[in-house]
Amino acid sequence: MNHATDHTANHIAQIVAHLHAHRDPATVPAAAIARAKVFVTDSIGVALSGAVVAESALLMRAAQGWGQGSEATVWGGDVKLPAPSAAMMNAFHIHNQEFDCVHEKAVVHPMAVILAALMAFAESRGGVSGQRLLAAVCLAVDVATVIGMSATKPIRFFRPAQAGCMGAAAGLAYLAELDEAGVKSTLGLAYSQLAGTMQAHIEGTPTLALQVAFAARAAVCAVQLATLGFRGPHDVLDGKYGYFALIEDGVAAPDAPFAELGKVWQITRVSHKPYPTGRAAQGGISALIDVMRAEHQIGQPQRDAVDDERRACWRVGHCARELDRRFDRRPAVAAISLVLGDSLTHLVVQPFGRGYLNPGRRRRSRSAPGPSQATPQSGPAR
Repeated sequence: MNHATDHTANHIAQIVAHLHAHRDPATVPAAAIARAKVFVTDSIGVALSGAVVAESALLMRAAQGWGQGSEATVWGGDVKLPAPSAAMMNAFHIHNQEFDCVHEKAVVHPMAVILAALMAFAESRGGVSGQRLLAAVCLAVDVATVIGMSATKPIRFFRPAQAGCMGAAAGLAYLAELDEAGVKSTLGLAYSQLAGTMQAHIEGTPTLALQVAFAARAAVCAVQLATLGFRGPHDVLDGKYGYFALIEDGVAAPDAPFAELGKVWQITRVSHKPYPTGRAAQGGISALIDVMRAEHQIGQPQRDAVDDERRACWRVGHCARELDRRFDRRPAVAAISLVLGDSLTHLVVQPFGRGYLNPGRRRRSRSAPGPSQATPQSGPAR
């Protein structure tokens, strides 16, 4: 069905209804919340790794030149920026090595834009409970991925940025507790800022991750404007010049994916990337490692006394085995203290360089690095 000319379709209304149905965060299923905790933790760890990429320093210089403020934290240090800029920096760090989680069917890396935007806004707003934050993550991932699954043609525009921005906008409107008009305006204001194509991808430039970063910034700007009463266009999915008409060339098929809202929680379909590279290379790398281990005993993981410490420090609702495997491959190791209980009181992310973690202290001496040191990459993995 060509939704560019179908005036009966109203997929924005379905998003509004989905948010409204779960205005009480306790109605979001426990299985979805559990997976949200997994991927919040995973994405913060990936961001800490991405913070050492060379282009991060350049973007930080630019962000600080664009305006000063102390609304939200850039993870991994004590730098605070206005919320849109903090969201931009953290989203860039999550995606700049292509190490972040992915929803395969949607071809969307949902957490890069969504988590960066939601955390920055929650920190700047204050008083956001951990329960509500996790519910917002689940709802935002739903929106981003059903939009992504609506595609029927090869990707031309950079879908992780664009679908991610729309999902983040929905999650932000939920955090801001906006009414129907406010939700629609937030989505419309986000849509009006969408940008990014696959050209940066085929050229292998760090601008690819910058598109994700700009999308996170755009989402935060959208909800800030909507909260103030600024009106945005409403029919931005099915309208004559809406997402399905322009981004998906008028041949999107959104009815089946959107019918899953409230029935299938898409966060449960998100998967990890064990290696910092594009999704197409993951299987080949794993197969090669398996062959090397089986035939040549190359690359056998070394077990040592800090293994239990690693798992204890990283286990925040995460699969311990997955984290233990990924731990050795990260160029940066960090301790995360994330409060996701009755109130989102603080997020403490203390980088430990390439040393080990100590659950009993905030820092450990850098003078005794362990055997699993990894050399920080000078640029994003391709």
